[in-house]
Amino acid sequence: MNASRLLRAVVTGLTLLALMWLLGRFGPHPRAEEARQHRKSLSSGRAELAGGGADLISEALSPIRVSSLPFVADDNTCFSADTADLSAFTGMLSASPVRKYAIEVARQTLNLRVSVEPHHEYFDPSLVLFDSSGGAIAALDGQEAGWVEDTVIASLPPGIYYLTVGGYDGDCGPYRLTVSADPSSVAELRDFSLRRGSNGTVIRWKTFAEVDVARFGLYRVGAAGDRERIATFRSHGSPADFADYRFLDRQSGADSSYEIEMVSDHGRTQRVAVVS
Repeated sequence: MNASRLLRAVVTGLTLLALMWLLGRFGPHPRAEEARQHRKSLSSGRAELAGGGADLISEALSPIRVSSLPFVADDNTCFSADTADLSAFTGMLSASPVRKYAIEVARQTLNLRVSVEPHHEYFDPSLVLFDSSGGAIAALDGQEAGWVEDTVIASLPPGIYYLTVGGYDGDCGPYRLTVSADPSSVAELRDFSLRRGSNGTVIRWKTFAEVDVARFGLYRVGAAGDRERIATFRSHGSPADFADYRFLDRQSGADSSYEIEMVSDHGRTQRVAVVS
């Protein structure tokens, strides 16, 4: 009798454990259900906005002008009727509603810091900075949902740039965008020169105030905007001295341009266009 009761108790306990496992495996998870409801509410809000008239759509398609720096704005891609697929630039799934911002750079030495802070833990923002011809200068989508995306683009030439903020895999959400002029840089580059000849192109530059610089990368930029790293240099400068760097590119084309990538000991990177 005791053995029979013990066997029934064991069978009942195993059955309960199996049911609990099945519920945990296939049943709705509270946080997953909350995320689903959040996305559903965002999609509903976007649908209501899209039906608001042509004026709203036209306004959404026009870039927001950034008249001065620093620029700080609380915005929401769910309020945009404009969509774009940024996956070709960020490497992530990002066909989603987007906001576009037009930024004017007036001086050569500007280092632009861009930060997108999501206001919801389930929103995963991505951003791409384009030049006036549509070439991608910087793309960012390296953090998880709810985390800040932040980057510094060094020494942008004067001109108009377009910053596009989107979301991961069709998502949208609220965020704070901060665009500012960042005076800090890995090193100060100066005295660029490009000398084209029958044997190739000689690229030379000097640095001053190298602080925690690990290496430099030299990139050749083709007419279509494609980039190829053609040389790597170990840093040999110091915080107080000048340093010279030189490379002969034997495969350069008549329309080739160049960029220098600075990499710090801590992994921070900055790219500077070679301007002769």
